[in-house]
Amino acid sequence: MCGCRDEVLLELNGKTYMLSLKVYETVKTDVAYVQDKTVSQIQARDRILEYLKHKPSITNQKAQELCGFNKNQTYYILHQMCKDGILQPDGVGRGTKYKSVK
Repeated sequence: MCGCRDEVLLELNGKTYMLSLKVYETVKTDVAYVQDKTVSQIQARDRILEYLKHKPSITNQKAQELCGFNKNQTYYILHQMCKDGILQPDGVGRGTKYKSVK
């Protein structure tokens, strides 16, 4: 046996798989890893904005479904979009909805 059972080589990112950080550390480069993460965040923003073209607001839960991210990853994207002036939060905690600033 190779003894690799505990080392994760692929990670689920949304609905696609990408090489894990462990792989990039092994080959001594992180450029592709960072690019993959950045592209998936851009895609998430685009999906959220597309959804908001047809609906008045979006919740973290709905954004999770659209982007395939977990709750924390989705919160990070939504929070960044608020900081960038793209979205505006409405409410607090679990009931927060996010609206497009337009």
